[in-house]
Amino acid sequence: MEETNQLKKRSARFNLSIIFFVFFIPVIAAYIALKGEWFNLSATNQGELITPAMQMDITQLNAGASGKWLMIVPSELDCQKLCQESTYLVKQADIALGRETQRVLPSRYIATNQQLILLDQADPNHKFAGIINPPAKLSKNYVYIADPLGQIILRYPISLKREENLIAAKHLLADLRKLLKLSRVG
Repeated sequence: MEETNQLKKRSARFNLSIIFFVFFIPVIAAYIALKGEWFNLSATNQGELITPAMQMDITQLNAGASGKWLMIVPSELDCQKLCQESTYLVKQADIALGRETQRVLPSRYIATNQQLILLDQADPNHKFAGIINPPAKLSKNYVYIADPLGQIILRYPISLKREENLIAAKHLLADLRKLLKLSRVG
């Protein structure tokens, strides 16, 4: 009788240890793999993520421009070749957005007077959208995406080569579509 009780206790302990190993060892192994950085963490954004995001002062934006996503092309007053390439890229991305184009405003930021000018398809004179104040100087070699709360979160490199810019436009469009799909603001 004692032998059967001992066998039952042993088998119960053995079953409990098997259950422990089956359920807890994978969790512990996953934790060690995550903390040990045994694999690359993935990101789905194609542009360069700006961390921490640059917060702009958007209090002086016009009513039509506030609460919208912004594609920002930094430039001087006179738009040179790089500015023209960036403007073309942003306008094409805006057209490609289709029905989501109302949520996004392609714009040009003129650093000398901190003006944000909308690159409207129908208005070649480009309407004044307001004054923004980014916390740092925006490079003319990039196109930026800003969320409706005024945070510049992504940037895409621009060059004088149209082929490279088309790839950047595809990346910008893919990220913008994903942001618009997941966004609860704007």
